[in-house]
Amino acid sequence: MPSSTSLQPHLNPLWYRGIKAADRLAHRLGLAKPVDAGRLVKKAIKSQGGEAFSDTSFNEALTILVDSANTEADLNGFGRVMLSNLLRVLLTHRLRVEVWRRSHPEIDRERIRQPLIIAGLPRTGTTFLYQLLAQDPQFRAPRTFEIDRPVPPPLEDALEKDPRVREVQRGFDVIHRIVPHMQAIHPIAAHFPDECQQITSYQFSSIGFQHIMYVPSFQRWLLQHDFTADLEFHRRFLQHLQSAWHRDRWLLKSPAHVQYLPTLLKVYPDAMVIHTHRNPQEIMGSVSSLSWTMQDVFSDSADPLRSGVGQRDFWSAVTELCLQDRQRLGDTSSIFDMRYPELVEDPFGLVQRIYRHFDLELSASTGEAMRGFIATHGQHKRGKHKYDPAVFGVDGLDDIDVYRRYRQRFDV
Repeated sequence: MPSSTSLQPHLNPLWYRGIKAADRLAHRLGLAKPVDAGRLVKKAIKSQGGEAFSDTSFNEALTILVDSANTEADLNGFGRVMLSNLLRVLLTHRLRVEVWRRSHPEIDRERIRQPLIIAGLPRTGTTFLYQLLAQDPQFRAPRTFEIDRPVPPPLEDALEKDPRVREVQRGFDVIHRIVPHMQAIHPIAAHFPDECQQITSYQFSSIGFQHIMYVPSFQRWLLQHDFTADLEFHRRFLQHLQSAWHRDRWLLKSPAHVQYLPTLLKVYPDAMVIHTHRNPQEIMGSVSSLSWTMQDVFSDSADPLRSGVGQRDFWSAVTELCLQDRQRLGDTSSIFDMRYPELVEDPFGLVQRIYRHFDLELSASTGEAMRGFIATHGQHKRGKHKYDPAVFGVDGLDDIDVYRRYRQRFDV
């Protein structure tokens, strides 16, 4: 029987039950329709007065994602409504970014210089390190609200004055009312620095989709996908955001980047990459719990074992790709390897080593801000994420060959 500490059920507010009940009725009456990618694209174009997409590199990903969701995810009514709305909003804002750029061609001259990029398997300390480094004012970390509502590009005082911050936060408040323990699993807020997979959501190639839904066909497609066009879009998106709010360099983060490090360094040849490492056995239970928690909201048939095995297999394939890429890249000063225990034992000492490695300036005021952040944002400050790896079928990972080779390669 699943452990109660592993499977915290979501809440069922009346409005949530009502959406699902309406969907069940629609199915009985033959009125329910699957998510339709083509119809959503047409809606986005109509919303912008007929302005068409000039870059349609997202079409393949969108088609495969929607097909996988319709045939494999077994979405409930809330899941269908949320997915359809999410895709419609992404398409609309993606097109708005294109339209804005057409009338502001000077954005193309924006330079992305020496971004500092955190890449590593999920739950390897990337979020804490990201927020810690974001205390340095030389860095510009993309915030959730500006990724979700990118037009017009935000001004430097946006965190204090832009109404989009409150607008986006209201959406998160809905999730928190259903899953109040989400903050202990993965803290989210409109003003937080956010991850690059939120940007590649506009290409529909984000790993985030395979967390909220059971979409194995989409997972398989991701593993063989060439991310060049997606990262070129990512670069253009950063140009758009920084056109009104400048800093010396970008601070970026995503676990997805470990799948395509050579492509990342091709699009950003002067990038400085922090590659984070941790024993996979210590992370996969948490990854699986996060995935099942979200899938349980979107589907009434979410299964913890299926979610866990799906995450285990996906990330083992990503790890294999990462090992191959690091072998091809060889020793390079562009990458700094960080082990999770180093972050836990002495976070500020680790930051100092990172700055020395990349020849970055660490001012006294930044050091003071970082120490203050460390003092107030230690482990479990928002509650402890409890889970049992066995419930998700992800115990015994030390016996999996690719994870054993990964641990040997990076001494974790």
